[in-house]
Amino acid sequence: MQKYEVDQEQRDTPNSLEYVDALEHALDKNEVTLFFTESPTNPFLRCVDIELVSKLCHSKGTLVCVDGTFATPLNQKALALGADIVLHSATKYIAGHNDVLGGCISGSEKLISAVRTLHNIFGWCS
Repeated sequence: MQKYEVDQEQRDTPNSLEYVDALEHALDKNEVTLFFTESPTNPFLRCVDIELVSKLCHSKGTLVCVDGTFATPLNQKALALGADIVLHSATKYIAGHNDVLGGCISGSEKLISAVRTLHNIFGWCS
């Protein structure tokens, strides 16, 4: 991510008080434009409180992106819980043998249009 001048910070243990405090601190201390999380996490299957995280992030103008691959859209409705963008890897469910590549991104038309534009500029594997 340094190639694109993007700073990132990793946290563990979603939904613990320490995790929420760290998120609030990061939002207050930095100009955070996007919060990215996986829910449930892999490999520990910890679920993120998407509704809480979304409220905290949106109060600071930060977008929320959730990788919901492990839960599938059937089991977790991240957009309904407040996420702005949701990603799913279709690769794991189509083949899982590294011979098929697929995925989907969901969100508002405005955000997805911006992602599509960046995809056209940078390509699919920049």
